[in-house]
Amino acid sequence: MEHVDDSKFREVLRRFERWRTISAALGQKPYDAPDFENGRLYFRSDYAEQVSKWPPAREQGDWGAYIIEPSPSGLFRVIRSLWHERAPQRTESLEAVFSRAEDAGKYVIAKIGVSLRGSVQTKLPLLYQIWDNRSLQPVIDKTSPPADLLQEVIESMPGANPENIRAYLEKYALHATPEVYAATFPSNSPYMHVLALSFDQLDAELEDGLPAIRTS
Repeated sequence: MEHVDDSKFREVLRRFERWRTISAALGQKPYDAPDFENGRLYFRSDYAEQVSKWPPAREQGDWGAYIIEPSPSGLFRVIRSLWHERAPQRTESLEAVFSRAEDAGKYVIAKIGVSLRGSVQTKLPLLYQIWDNRSLQPVIDKTSPPADLLQEVIESMPGANPENIRAYLEKYALHATPEVYAATFPSNSPYMHVLALSFDQLDAELEDGLPAIRTS
């Protein structure tokens, strides 16, 4: 397991803390404070409270998490960890890989922000749908992934059918700086806008329509 260089995540952690504050202020159950464990960065929900009452919940609790995990090749994997109802064990599924830590972090914040918007007020515009309707071109190019990137994703998803990965995995890269890229599947295509959004721009889109909140 690669060591997580926390200096690459300073802005991610700062922005995430702000969204924890917004969630609490809106009366939603906030995510736990993020933490580094075994070379991974965890963004957990319902974890700390469960563990405080029942320590085995560390392994057996039904908490959820987004995880950012650096790969040996220097990419950053975003993994969703859940224990589904009636499932015999926890499952982890790869959602995307990114060339930059900050984009992996923006993806996690986007996922959490979109979920919060849906929880607070159903009348808010569906941001996922807005992004889906907004063309990625010409800022972001969508192509088939090269063999090495495809192989990395296949190795990161040992329980998945490699033929399905080969058929559906897509690469998204900034047109002006193609070394900034991500790979994911069509269902996550709208979230690839994070490659071209600054943290401020992402926050502004996620906050649009939410009640005014004072945050520091």
